Amino acid sequence: MLLKHSTVTRIEISELPRLDPIRVYIEDYEPGRGRITISCYDAAWVGYWGAMYGQSIRDFFIDCHAEYLAGNMGCASSLSRSAPNRNYLIRVIKAVQQALREASHVA
Repeated sequence: MLLKHSTVTRIEISELPRLDPIRVYIEDYEPGRGRITISCYDAAWVGYWGAMYGQSIRDFFIDCHAEYLAGNMGCASSLSRSAPNRNYLIRVIKAVQQALREASHVA
């Protein structure tokens, strides 16, 4: 058995209009490779990118279109890929992008 430890950044975003609190877990494996997990209420989505041209997952996520990210994030919840649920995921992604942008300006 092989155990690996990594550093994970956890962010909680709350007090959003018409959205429950959002929890975001960011893992950078190495420059250009990383995973992000987003949960909101009882839904969760996971995305992994292995070729981000040396960017961190945070910077890559901020720079991408929400529609692209929604199309590439695996659905780990009971939500289907129907239009209303995809629109919900896009709203969640845009909220995460905004929070990450604001956090980048503060740091």
